[in-house]
Amino acid sequence: MARFRKTDDDQGAMDSLLDTMTNVIGILVIVLVVTQLGVGDAVQRIGEKLVIEPAELEQKNKELADLKAEQDLLKQELQGLQAADTEDVAPQNREMLRDMQLRRLQASLDQKTLDLKNLQKKNQNEMARQKKEQEEEARKREQLEKEIQNSLTEVASLRARLAETPEPVVPPARELRLPNPRPAPEGAAPVTLICTGSRVYPLAFGPFQKEAQARAESLLRTQSQALYKEVGQGIDPEEFVKAFSRSPMRNEYYEVEMRAGADGHPKLVLSPQETGGLREKLLLNKSSQFQKDLRRLDPKKYYIRFLVTSDSYETYLIARSIAQSYGFAAGWQPQGPGWKFTGNMGGEIRLGPPRPVPPPNPNAPPPKKRNDID
Repeated sequence: MARFRKTDDDQGAMDSLLDTMTNVIGILVIVLVVTQLGVGDAVQRIGEKLVIEPAELEQKNKELADLKAEQDLLKQELQGLQAADTEDVAPQNREMLRDMQLRRLQASLDQKTLDLKNLQKKNQNEMARQKKEQEEEARKREQLEKEIQNSLTEVASLRARLAETPEPVVPPARELRLPNPRPAPEGAAPVTLICTGSRVYPLAFGPFQKEAQARAESLLRTQSQALYKEVGQGIDPEEFVKAFSRSPMRNEYYEVEMRAGADGHPKLVLSPQETGGLREKLLLNKSSQFQKDLRRLDPKKYYIRFLVTSDSYETYLIARSIAQSYGFAAGWQPQGPGWKFTGNMGGEIRLGPPRPVPPPNPNAPPPKKRNDID
């Protein structure tokens, strides 16, 4: 078999191939250096700018180790390329190997660049979140400081007012006699007095009943069409009270108000007038109307019944002492704040639908005597 002889053309082709391989190796060296510098610089910048949690720092160290391993692999590939220049490798195979290595290096470089961008974006978001939390904490701290300052100012104001407030004077102890009810003397009639508003008001309810009954009967005669709105429903309570209240009913001691009772009976409510009644000084005056009435009454035929609200206990004690000095038996009933005397109007008038009247019980026990004195 004849040997092939080397010619000048073959020598020129080999020179061109060596130049090409040298250029490729140079490019790979530059890519390797740029990759190494870019990765190291990016890791350094991230470490300087961000404060990373221990777990995140450990993750970054792992990523750095992976980058170094990748760097060692690239160096090995570079050394393999350099060795390939001296070996007797077919040009077509060497060109294919270089292309594969270049594509892998480019893909690795792109992936590492993307990882660095994602890591930087993640840390930027974390920094933004931490900044927002710090601003929120600062706002809450400022609000709390304002509330504390306002509380301190209010406490200082209260202390100043307390220092200027005189010490309260404790009133002397007073005797409170609790009721001990028992029946009134046989055949004695009550004289009722209301102690309220630090005044004493005599109560004569009978005249109010008679006047109210006469006015109610007059209303039924003159305004029956307006008061009986529906057949079978009796007197309309609301219309009856409204018609009755058009003309006020009063005397020197009380103003009288009409109300519809739940049991169908019209009620009379007595409101003491502020200008009426007797004050404590007038009670002690022997020429007062109160003491004149006591001297005119017979203690054997009458007893005194006091209805006392919580603001007039001292007034009641004075009035009772005077009544007992004239020989009258007395008793009292305490009443709550805002209490007003309320009684039935009496008569045959009923408001609302008719109610069946229960038959009398022949076996009912006789009513007990009221315990009006103590």
